[in-house]
Amino acid sequence: MAHSNNSCSLSETEYEMVKHIIDIPDLEELRLSECSIYKVPYNLRKVNEEAYTPQWISIGPIHLDKQELNPMQEHKKRYFHCFWERVSNEQAMRNFKHHLETKEDHIRHCYADKFPDIPKEKFVDMLLLDAVFIMELLLRNCEWKSNSFKHEHEYKHTKSFRVRHSDDLILTQSWLSRNITRDMILIENQIPFFVLQKLYDDVVPGDNKKEEHTAGFVDLAIEYFAFYDTQMSSSDETKRVLDKNQSRKNYFSGAIRSSKKPYNKSKSKDRYSKSAKHLHRSDKVLLPSQ
Repeated sequence: MAHSNNSCSLSETEYEMVKHIIDIPDLEELRLSECSIYKVPYNLRKVNEEAYTPQWISIGPIHLDKQELNPMQEHKKRYFHCFWERVSNEQAMRNFKHHLETKEDHIRHCYADKFPDIPKEKFVDMLLLDAVFIMELLLRNCEWKSNSFKHEHEYKHTKSFRVRHSDDLILTQSWLSRNITRDMILIENQIPFFVLQKLYDDVVPGDNKKEEHTAGFVDLAIEYFAFYDTQMSSSDETKRVLDKNQSRKNYFSGAIRSSKKPYNKSKSKDRYSKSAKHLHRSDKVLLPSQ
């Protein structure tokens, strides 16, 4: 058997000998170093399947089209519409979608499973919808905190900010926002970090970016997860870890998680075990017509 230092692909002869067991229609060099998003190993999942499975929302392709997650797709579409209005720049949105289309194969190789059953058009629409949902969620969370902090006295009495966002269940219902956050940190519920970084850099308007967010999207992400996890640090060390992981095309919450301090396992046991009935998805993300 021939060996190669630079390739894990089977030769034609090797493939012919095992083709009925290993169903690989087209030989392709395995690019394992590019993978950063995996499915949880079976031996871990069988211990506590719920701990590794999203209960409310699907992010990325692994849990795409799961019926029990369907209701949250309506919230994604609502956030997509709100982000569209926030940006007010159709060309920037179309350029970002075009970027996803050109990078689609590259993005697929960030996953251990390449999802051959998901066509390119659907894969790109899924990335667009999920990236925009995450971005709008993080921006809203930032605005919510800033507004309530600056106008704390008025907020307590008039609750004006809450009234203006009364139709946003994710923002106004803490139990739901925490469950969404819990799902967003699951390893199987991810899109690559650099997709979100590109969306933030090229599409999010400048007046929606806080001056103190000197590290850009990294700071916005830290601020969001710190709101739900007091162990999260916003120190320069944390930012360096995030920047390092970003350069490695790490997945979104993986970069965030790797910057956190060790936690007390006894206190965190069953932390996210509660869930109510499952709140899912439309196949197409169509940019609004003019």
